Amino acid sequence: MKDENFCPLCGTEKGHFIKGLCKECFLKKYKVVEIPETISFEQCKTCEKIKLFEKMVVPDSKNLALFVEKKVKIKNLNNSEVHAIVSIDENGEFSAKVIVKGILENVPLSFEEEVLLEPRPVQCDACMRLSSQYHEAIIQLRAKEGGRKELKKFLPILIGFVEAMRSKNSLSSVSE
Repeated sequence: MKDENFCPLCGTEKGHFIKGLCKECFLKKYKVVEIPETISFEQCKTCEKIKLFEKMVVPDSKNLALFVEKKVKIKNLNNSEVHAIVSIDENGEFSAKVIVKGILENVPLSFEEEVLLEPRPVQCDACMRLSSQYHEAIIQLRAKEGGRKELKKFLPILIGFVEAMRSKNSLSSVSE
């Protein structure tokens, strides 16, 4: 009698075996990796920032990749690695490819799937406050009589400063 493995489900005697089943039958019967088909997140329809890990951030592929990787669930896979490759096209559409590698009972396993990234349009707190004329501080420029020329000279500098602050503080804006 031969001392070889065979799969009780499909009868094959070739390839790697995991828990008494061939690799293909084992993966059909047991979920080792769960990769969601769709991952949704909030995106502000005004400033286009996205909400990741409870913070509104400028959309970039690195932060989105970390967010997608956290959504992958792995069971009983040793030395597992999860990599997400996120791309953002010129229309602002998001797509991701998830690659998972690991070892189960000395058998190397690899999974690769496309994931649909679906932004849900919302309005972030900062944009909601600004649209309702909320301001934490108001700076007024006033000119003395005959000083309108100087006021016009400083106004673009001030507007540029406030707009540059918007990247650090979403509530920075020029209202009038």
